[in-house]
Amino acid sequence: MKGKLSIYYDEKGDYLELFIKVKRPSYGEDIDSGITIFKDEETEEVIGIGILNFKKKTNDLNQVELNLPFEINFATLSIEGINKITTSAMSSGNQASKSQSQ
Repeated sequence: MKGKLSIYYDEKGDYLELFIKVKRPSYGEDIDSGITIFKDEETEEVIGIGILNFKKKTNDLNQVELNLPFEINFATLSIEGINKITTSAMSSGNQASKSQSQ
């Protein structure tokens, strides 16, 4: 699915949400404790994920690995206003990929 990726983090509530912006109704489905996937009501495609207690679920925020139920192509991803985060995430992802393939 194509669309703009929305990244939202609420530090007080420790809630991370990754969402592909679409202008259609969607619904959430709990798949694990504190993890919700969001699906397009019409197509059933996964368009987002919400993670409650995100920091608590990760030991080291410098090296976060998630198995997402959808693909994100960072080569074509453009997120305005957070270029540093995108660049950092891509660099970290490349390093993680290299270390896993060795």
